[in-house]
Amino acid sequence: MASVSKVTCTSNQNKMPKGTIKVHGGEIISQNQEQSNQTKSGTGIYVKDLFFNTPVRMKFLQSQTSERNHLKKILNAFILTHPEIEFSIKWDDGIKEHYPQVQNLEPRIKKLFEKKKDPLELINFSSEYDGSKLEMYISLNSSKGHAGKFQYIFINGRYVQDVQIHKIVLNSAQSLWPFGESGNYIVFLNVSPNQLDVNVHPNKTVIKLFAASSVFSLISSSIKKHLPKLNRQ
Repeated sequence: MASVSKVTCTSNQNKMPKGTIKVHGGEIISQNQEQSNQTKSGTGIYVKDLFFNTPVRMKFLQSQTSERNHLKKILNAFILTHPEIEFSIKWDDGIKEHYPQVQNLEPRIKKLFEKKKDPLELINFSSEYDGSKLEMYISLNSSKGHAGKFQYIFINGRYVQDVQIHKIVLNSAQSLWPFGESGNYIVFLNVSPNQLDVNVHPNKTVIKLFAASSVFSLISSSIKKHLPKLNRQ
């Protein structure tokens, strides 16, 4: 990011000197330290003028809304996997989005994805099988198409894109939603590191599971086991 935009990064630790570094197009413009009275530790990253130094890349950009949605997906992944960290995000001149530290992830999920006209109803459950652990959030809300949906898969804290797991979740949870519709879900999966290869693709969001059938079975059976009980309530 710093090689194709103008980035300013500030960081401080509880009343320690605050460090600031500015990088424009991969070149360090300035580095300095200053005294700070802030009692909170934290890091701020400010990004401006994306691809200012590589204008040829600009023609590959999609609409502003589409590109922002891609960025939000990545930021949301950090927000969901680090409830112990406080986040503040501001887009252009908009209102700052604030996500305080939480012990229970559900309030943060609702803050991220809930719509005022459509309160988010979530089912949460966890399971374990053959050394793998699963925690899931599935929404009772559903709709047709893919627009406006949040569907996330995390394996060992890493945001991944896995078509097979996506299909298993939708197929296993189809009894929860009306015919032709699907809802939102978040999968948190923990497997033994030696059962996972993250070097399948340069973007590191495509992974290979060595015990894939065991993991797929855990996801499918867990959904089918928990949804009927909750539907009868």
